[in-house]
Amino acid sequence: MDQPTVEQFNELKRQYSILSNRVDRIETRVNTHTEILEKHSNTLDEEMKMLKQIVEMLKDADLPRLGSDVVSLKSDMRGVKADVSNIRATMSDIGEKQREQGTVLSQLSEKQQEQGVTLDQMSKNQQEQGKTLKKILDKLQ
Repeated sequence: MDQPTVEQFNELKRQYSILSNRVDRIETRVNTHTEILEKHSNTLDEEMKMLKQIVEMLKDADLPRLGSDVVSLKSDMRGVKADVSNIRATMSDIGEKQREQGTVLSQLSEKQQEQGVTLDQMSKNQQEQGKTLKKILDKLQ
């Protein structure tokens, strides 16, 4: 039997390392998937218990009364939807009025600023007239 050469031995060693890494990655994935499956299994068990409880409740339930309750709830929901629709329409109208009032207030503010400028000019004119009158009075005396 032939003995492997150093090169063959090193190649086998390299391949073993690669395979070993692959096996490690596969084991990690298997462990992760196992954990996920256990979680799902637990969840399914809990949901199965809940379904059994619901089935038991339905066995004891008064289905005709529940049907009338559902019809009543549907009717109530229609009323609520209509109320919400009316509230939205009212809010829209209020929004429009607020925008209009904002425009009016803006216009009033501009007018007040213009009037403020006019009052300042009138005040200056009065001061000048007061000075002029004072000069006239001084000359008359």
